[in-house]
Amino acid sequence: MRTLEEQIGGWCIHFNGIGNDACKLNIPYDTVTDNHKRKLPCIKQNECSEFCTSAQFPTEQDVAKRVAEINKHVAQYLTTMAEGKVCPQCQRPIESRRQVGRCIYVYPCGHRVGQGNLRKEQS
Repeated sequence: MRTLEEQIGGWCIHFNGIGNDACKLNIPYDTVTDNHKRKLPCIKQNECSEFCTSAQFPTEQDVAKRVAEINKHVAQYLTTMAEGKVCPQCQRPIESRRQVGRCIYVYPCGHRVGQGNLRKEQS
């Protein structure tokens, strides 16, 4: 499994997903795809960036900045979940929790916050 740094650094900065016909520079994906292997040059591990002269990957500084942002948000989310006072999705105060099947929902917002068994003292 690739690290978060490898994942973030491995995508061209112009790539906006294969659900689009062209990248952010308006270069159609079908004009730069290695049709034989069906690989896009936008993904570094495909080792075919020569098919697109505009392929540009994030700098180490950009990757480090993005990883720090992601880690900060994950830590905030986990802290919010552990405290259990507000919904981690919308930050509304939690008034009650309800188990539906394996899923745990918080109210009044109704967001699903996980799976498992809700302890009696939490409901």
